[in-house]
Amino acid sequence: MRNFKLGNFIRELREGIGMDQKTLAALLGVSSSAISQCENGGGIKIEKLYQLSELFGVTIDELLSGKKKEQPITERLGELYYIDENALQQSIDVGDYDVIVYWLLRIKTVRERFEDLIYKRIFFKITTEENAELEYLLKYYNCNIHASKYFAEPIVFFNNEHRYDSIRDVLSSTLGFNNRTALEWELNRIFSFKLDLRVQEVLEILSNDNRIETEQKRIDCLIALFEALPRVSKDLLFSQIVYGSGRFSMLLCPIIKPLIERGAKLLYLPMVLSLMSVDEDVIATLDGNTEFDQALSNAIAIYRNNYINGFDNTAYARLTYGEYELCINDKGMKDLLQLVSLWYSDKKAYWGMYKTLKLYHKKS
Repeated sequence: MRNFKLGNFIRELREGIGMDQKTLAALLGVSSSAISQCENGGGIKIEKLYQLSELFGVTIDELLSGKKKEQPITERLGELYYIDENALQQSIDVGDYDVIVYWLLRIKTVRERFEDLIYKRIFFKITTEENAELEYLLKYYNCNIHASKYFAEPIVFFNNEHRYDSIRDVLSSTLGFNNRTALEWELNRIFSFKLDLRVQEVLEILSNDNRIETEQKRIDCLIALFEALPRVSKDLLFSQIVYGSGRFSMLLCPIIKPLIERGAKLLYLPMVLSLMSVDEDVIATLDGNTEFDQALSNAIAIYRNNYINGFDNTAYARLTYGEYELCINDKGMKDLLQLVSLWYSDKKAYWGMYKTLKLYHKKS
């Protein structure tokens, strides 16, 4: 007999934290088809119910009844958004692919929801329930208004309401309410994620750990890492993979294609590397556009401190949105998209282009 209540409830729990069937299957040690059958009323073994109970923070009775009992909002939010930093660190230390992906997807869910709510809280009306949700998510964030260039003078906040009002007044007067992209950028600079995702260590696992036995699992883990990061940090990671050495510098297209499809942008790292030893006064003479020169100077600082010396997923706070846009390597991105296309259509042409692109020349 089919149990549609159980199947629908498992689907609801899984989708509520942004998890796909493949990831849930891996965590339970079953096939993706088994999860699909279960969610369509096919039932599941009793031992897997215990695993599901621990994974989603629900009781066996709730699973079988197909709904959660009434609970305080803090408990419900904890089930949706709880992040165990120690569990993430331990999974990275031992190279546990399934658990790494689980926590990265949970971080992605937290980041995306927080970004939506903080924007609504400051610039639009927010419901009482949404505000409680925001207050819960704030525990994962630091607030520093002076990370934004628009707060030049010291400001004293008497309470959270005063902080939100001050941020809204300053940003709306300087950027305007219609420039949502720039406003969201500044809010990401002001409210920065606390946890260290240990990006370099995850990349090392993906490059060298034989326990991640398939290329698809490496790609899935890389995508989860990519989507857990804010905008510029995503692009720093993407640029590091494209320009870097080791496993990810060879046969790049199957690996980076999913990242391109998710909006990855290529930053101009080769230019930055070639100018690492150039004095900033000299940089100003390289181009007549002062704004571009300043962006290039800032980009060099970002790469020197946050790429060459280690990955920092709060590095975006050093650039304004306009400076970030000037850091995009449009020519390199077009070449890369063409290369990806050739990989799937004409291998001979792909290798010919791969060898000629300065984009891939290794820097000494």
